[in-house]
Amino acid sequence: MFVTVNELVGLPGLPGTAQGVRYALNKCAAGLPEMMRRREGTKAFEYHIDCLPDAAREAVQARIARELQVESGAGLPAVAEASGAVAKGSAETCVDLELYRKCPALLEQKLRSLTDAQKAIADARMTLVCAVLKLMDVGGMSRKAAVDLIARGTQQGTLSPEMLKAADIANARKGSTRKGVGKSSLQHWLSDYLASVTPGEKLAIMVPGKIKAKAVESYPWMPQFLQHWRDPNQPSVTVAYEAFVREWSELYAGNELMMAQLPSVDTVRYALKKIPKAERMRGRVTGSAMQSLLPFVRRDWSQLPVNGVWIGDGHGMKLEVLHPETGKPFKPEITLVIDGRTRVVMGWSLAMSESHIAVGDAIRNAISNYGVPLIYYSDNGGGEKNGMFDADVTGIFSRLGITHPTGIPGNPQGRGIIERINREIPMRVAKKFGSYVGKRGDKETQRKYRKAVDSAVNAIEKGKPLNGVQAAAMRKVPAWSELIAEIEFQIERHNNRPHSELPKRENGEYWSPLAY
Repeated sequence: MFVTVNELVGLPGLPGTAQGVRYALNKCAAGLPEMMRRREGTKAFEYHIDCLPDAAREAVQARIARELQVESGAGLPAVAEASGAVAKGSAETCVDLELYRKCPALLEQKLRSLTDAQKAIADARMTLVCAVLKLMDVGGMSRKAAVDLIARGTQQGTLSPEMLKAADIANARKGSTRKGVGKSSLQHWLSDYLASVTPGEKLAIMVPGKIKAKAVESYPWMPQFLQHWRDPNQPSVTVAYEAFVREWSELYAGNELMMAQLPSVDTVRYALKKIPKAERMRGRVTGSAMQSLLPFVRRDWSQLPVNGVWIGDGHGMKLEVLHPETGKPFKPEITLVIDGRTRVVMGWSLAMSESHIAVGDAIRNAISNYGVPLIYYSDNGGGEKNGMFDADVTGIFSRLGITHPTGIPGNPQGRGIIERINREIPMRVAKKFGSYVGKRGDKETQRKYRKAVDSAVNAIEKGKPLNGVQAAAMRKVPAWSELIAEIEFQIERHNNRPHSELPKRENGEYWSPLAY
């Protein structure tokens, strides 16, 4: 690559005048034709950049890179070797290319298996490689100089935004502090790019490999560790590991080879995370807790008619209310009955505790509003399954022609839709009042409330006047009528708001239970 004196004036490492630059370059060129020549069509001389000091040469190369707008591979030479690039990839690349050329089906399979992320990384790497080739072809740089310029530009942030973005993507395993690409990586990508011929080969060669995670089955010690891990007392990893180490040491005492295979506690934690949660918790949880981790079949309620199946369940509310008779704070029981098809809350009741009277009151409320259902589905607790409902002749369900199936004990997932509403309506009601005592509340606030209320009840029983703290605590406890009003409001809200389990309207919104 040749430059004129006027193009060099003002560059670092050279005199400040054109005359001084010309004198310095003539001295360096020593009249050699490969170092200086007359520019075609003019009387001016031009000098090869190898005559320049290092600082001036780097400045010229950087200017050329900016002028060329190193952003894409447009205008690449048809034969890259003409610029000094050798089309020879790494040994691994050569083996892969030979296989692809002998068996094109392997190449097609490789290309089909690529993810979008892998393709993006390959495109970014080819963008950088094409920039190097463009500098070599148009700018007349050597391969080493072009690679150094691009690599340094990505690290210093002096290239175009498109090139810097490509450099970030090209680093498939970029660290938190790493910036730009290294010279060796860029040289490796360039060699692989030149060794491949077709676009498919270039894409397959330039993509990063995927690191396959080690399968759980490859840990031979895992079954023995799980014997200590699968305990209903749910020991921590550390406790289970200590018991595992003791057993391993006793079993393989004196066997240096097996003792060397003993994993560290960090390795055990890493391997445990690979086990699916349901399998990892097997033996540690049972019953409904284990059922919640297993796959389930979702019922298609849309095939049933309205009033076809009602689901009912009671729920202890997580708040305290003033007892309508004694005036003391206590936790009431709410019973909800919903329609499986529409998710409408058909009826409800509020009682002092769980009982068949509370369930019967909720069913009475539902039937008085919406008629008699075909099926009433519930759990088999004492409040739901009893002679008052199920007796052959005198039972309420028998007399009304209602079938009463019950769920499997320990399997609340079978009544999932009523369990979901039990977490919604009663919870929203409870959190409206300062007497909320659920798990999601602040423990310290609840402790102070509990202490003040107990003190107030004690004072009332002894006929003493309440102090300010006691009176404030009692004001947080709603009256029975206030609680009923809030429950009615929340049920009205539920029945008239869009429900995600129902079909969508023409405007894209879900139907509300009552409208559906």
